[in-house]
Amino acid sequence: MDTASLKIDGVLSVLRQSTFGGASITIPHKQEIAECLDVLTPSALAIGAVNTVIRRGSTLISDNTDWLGIRNCLVTRLK
Repeated sequence: MDTASLKIDGVLSVLRQSTFGGASITIPHKQEIAECLDVLTPSALAIGAVNTVIRRGSTLISDNTDWLGIRNCLVTRLK
């Protein structure tokens, strides 16, 4: 769903639907969406941005997995 605003275009209502399974969040919404979700993982809290949203029951869980790609590239190069 391409949107200029999380609230105006109804993205949050889509995320709250029982049929929603998950989403990838891109710039410019990575910081703003964190305020709208139920649970932030430690990674999302530490980084201050969200790139993944999943549903567990009626709870929306946000995560940031960007750091894993960066870490894996560094680990591979440092071996």
